[in-house]
Amino acid sequence: MNETITIPGDYLGEVQEFALKIVALGHTYQLHMLVEGKT
Repeated sequence: MNETITIPGDYLGEVQEFALKIVALGHTYQLHMLVEGKT
């Protein structure tokens, strides 16, 4: 389940769209979000 979805979020006082990637790691999941070029 390595999917990428786009979610709106408030960042520095502005509503922006962020790419959120759901990464499966064994029996757990991590949510990776790209903000200003950094995960």
